[in-house]
Amino acid sequence: MCTPPSLEKTMSRILFSPESFNMGETTRGIEIARVAQDRGYKVLFHIYSPKYRGLLESARLPVHLREPIMTDAEAKQLMALDQGRGVRHPFTTEKVRQRVTVELAAIRDFNADAVVIGSNPTMLISARIAGVPIFYARPYAYSTTYFSAKPAGEAPAAPGWLRALARTISYKPASFTRVAREHGIKLPRRTVDMFSADVNLICSLFTELRGDSLTAPDISVGPIYYRAPGELPQIVREPKKRPLIYVGMGSSGSARILAAALRQLSTAPVDVLVGDGVLLADADARSLGDNIHRAGTVPAHLLAGHIDASITHGGEGTVQTACLAGVPFAGIAMQAEQRWNIEECVRYGNALRFAKHDVHRGQMHGILDRLLSDEIMRAKARQLSKAMRGMDGPTRAVDVIEGYLKDCNPA
Repeated sequence: MCTPPSLEKTMSRILFSPESFNMGETTRGIEIARVAQDRGYKVLFHIYSPKYRGLLESARLPVHLREPIMTDAEAKQLMALDQGRGVRHPFTTEKVRQRVTVELAAIRDFNADAVVIGSNPTMLISARIAGVPIFYARPYAYSTTYFSAKPAGEAPAAPGWLRALARTISYKPASFTRVAREHGIKLPRRTVDMFSADVNLICSLFTELRGDSLTAPDISVGPIYYRAPGELPQIVREPKKRPLIYVGMGSSGSARILAAALRQLSTAPVDVLVGDGVLLADADARSLGDNIHRAGTVPAHLLAGHIDASITHGGEGTVQTACLAGVPFAGIAMQAEQRWNIEECVRYGNALRFAKHDVHRGQMHGILDRLLSDEIMRAKARQLSKAMRGMDGPTRAVDVIEGYLKDCNPA
């Protein structure tokens, strides 16, 4: 979607609107925005949840928290929907109408040339109404290619029945269709096209590593993971007396599973560094051994050379920083996309998958032993880390945005 250039300015303004209750997509936006700022673009974050506003402020990025505020209950409802644990969503007609109104105002007041989203569905309507190009930073497992292309080479594809369904299904929440009609636009017929952008920035590691062929509007930019500010915790900087394991569960992790896994690791001959993302109940925290070291935000991209293995959920950014560390990891999936992220690494050879029942059956010691002793897996982890260091997803994403805007508005 191209619009004429403003007579008053060059194209230099990018509005970011992730669902800021989700750490992964908020931090993807941060990394892209940092590069855009360095190139002279003006950026602004338009968000509805205060949960990760602090990350934006720590990155010194301008942010507007707008009503209607996303409540914790609504965020949990969306997370449950994403993880297949629920079918309800908070996007009533009034909620969609309110969000579209404030989004159109944000696009107009900021004089945005482009919009970058994570999974904000209402901005897909608003940008279409405003006639502003929209870019969707997303995993391959949510891409148009995944749901439409037949398997080719090593590139994974959705099961045949799901691809057939994606070709025909036209379901859209009535609230979205109604509000779009109020603004005089007709949404794309197919569901997969409705929840797609002018360009989908595919931020997946293996899609880039293999050079997979993608279907428009998907473009591979490569891994985008959070480069958290600050120093590594003291336990990382001290002389190591025994193996150090990093545990990172991110915003979509389960406090119950995390607590159960940490209790088992409390009796292992290792030190365990636990990053933030999931809050433990006080009783669970008190039940942990002295070898469990809980930290705040850990700059996980700096852990290479300091840790011996990691245990994570399957969020894309979390998996990417686990791969960057150059040691094997064990991953537990909270939803379908996370299963795909972990499975790609299992196929490559640098990771193990585990499930809730493995935790409930007390299998964490066995998983840990395998991570520390499997030399083939450890070699594959080092190999993948080396390959990743030649990739720069945020820079590539800004290149794509810049190129699209120049094509829309040639000099």
